[in-house]
Amino acid sequence: VLMQAQQALEVQIYWAVTEPEALSHPSWSQFEVRDQGTGELGERMQFVFDALLKKHGYALLLGADSPQVCLDDLRQADAILRSYSPQHLLAPATDGGFWCVGGNQAIPSQVWKETRYSCTNTLEDFEALLRLHQLSAPVKLRRLTDVDTLADWLIARVELQRLVSPTPAQLKLLSLNLERGI
Repeated sequence: VLMQAQQALEVQIYWAVTEPEALSHPSWSQFEVRDQGTGELGERMQFVFDALLKKHGYALLLGADSPQVCLDDLRQADAILRSYSPQHLLAPATDGGFWCVGGNQAIPSQVWKETRYSCTNTLEDFEALLRLHQLSAPVKLRRLTDVDTLADWLIARVELQRLVSPTPAQLKLLSLNLERGI
């Protein structure tokens, strides 16, 4: 999906990794690799977000655990963030978090640092902190399941099956019998 987006939307895709050895790992060779920096999750996301915002005028961070993301999702995000008006976007996850966050203006460090991640209120926290800092309400993309457990995978698999034009990689993922550990 990211390769499709890079070509169709003429955007630069990056993998942001935490481990130093991953910076040169061949798995990421199709895209530029960036270091996430150090600190807690929010600080690392802010580090990447701020660098991309400075370089490209907007940033879009995607979680790598939502295999049912499609080009239309990224096309919608791209259109929102290329607008001239200040925008942020969030894509809710069924577990109360988000699978995507983006913006064409800075997000204060307090938002990144004070959000409680990996809990059922992550999305609510992030939105409340944006409001606290007098930023407009984020545009919402569709809700998806991010895959953290086998139960999540079973739901995400149904979401994958509903895609109109799945990629070859998504079709391959659907053919795997992951619930049996194969």
